[in-house]
Amino acid sequence: MAFTHQLQLSLAAQSFPLPHLLGTRGDNNSMLVLGERIYEMFEYIPGELYDSSLAATLHAGHILGLYHKLLHNFTSDYAPPTGSYHNAEAIRQAIRNTVRSLPLATRPAADVLEKTVKDLEEAYSFCVATANKLGLPGWETQVVHGDWHPGNMLFRDKRVV
Repeated sequence: MAFTHQLQLSLAAQSFPLPHLLGTRGDNNSMLVLGERIYEMFEYIPGELYDSSLAATLHAGHILGLYHKLLHNFTSDYAPPTGSYHNAEAIRQAIRNTVRSLPLATRPAADVLEKTVKDLEEAYSFCVATANKLGLPGWETQVVHGDWHPGNMLFRDKRVV
C-alpha cells in the first residue's frame, strides 16, 4: 500500500486526474492502521459513467498514455508489489474457474463451457509462448494498471476526471 500511495501522490503532483488521498487528522498519513486492518480514504469526485462515445473512449486512451508517460521514470522508496500477468498461475486458475463464476441460470451447455475454457487456456499459452519468443521475461519491470478500462473511470463532458 505504501508503494501505491507513493505512486498516487506522484501522479497527483503532476496533475494526473485521480481521486486524491486524504490524510489522517493527526499526522496526515495516507493510511490508517487499526489492529490488523489498514484503511485509506480518497476525495469524492462527482462524475458520470462512461457513455461509450468516441470522445470519451479517445480521452480514456489519452489518459492511459499519460499515465505511462508520467510513470516512466517513477521510483519508489518502497518495494513494489511483484508479479506479472505473464505466464501467471493465477491467470490459468482464473480461466479454469470461469465455469464456477457464471450464474447457474445463464450458464451455457457443459460442452460449450468446456470448449470455451480449453480455447482460453490454449490462447493464453500461445500468448505466453509468443511473448517469451519476443524476449518479454528479460524486459525491464514497469508499473502497469491491472484493470484499465473506461468503465473504471469517471467522466465530465466526455473527459476523464
